[in-house]
Amino acid sequence: MAENINEDTWYWSLKIGDACRIADEFIQQGEIDPGFIHLLGYDEWPTRMGVMVVLEDIFERQPDLIPRIIPGVKAMLSHAEENVRGDAACLLGMVGDGTIALELENMMTEAGPELREVIVDALQMIRDRDGQQPARDFRPASNKAM
Repeated sequence: MAENINEDTWYWSLKIGDACRIADEFIQQGEIDPGFIHLLGYDEWPTRMGVMVVLEDIFERQPDLIPRIIPGVKAMLSHAEENVRGDAACLLGMVGDGTIALELENMMTEAGPELREVIVDALQMIRDRDGQQPARDFRPASNKAM
């Protein structure tokens, strides 16, 4: 693991567009630095998006590394900022499995309309991968036609 690389280093690497190099490094190490997951909680959308790009790339090339970071991503589901919770839900939809579906469904009761839509999409991604029935649509009837 890259103990000498801190969160700031990962942040600046993402800022300069080094997502592919970061993914390559984690794959080569056989481990994703837990500090990297903290970047999902940053205010800046490009930073959060960079984290998602890196983790999705790793999921496609080395999926056995992903289960180790799921707890850190799940922790972001209770973040104070709804947009961070939405990004965590989206990421879990991209890389998670059916074991987190109930947790995502439970978020629906307190989620605003935009977050509910993200959660429905995340659940559908998981179910599509697992070959399950479509996710229940928790959006208000006025938004379902979109």
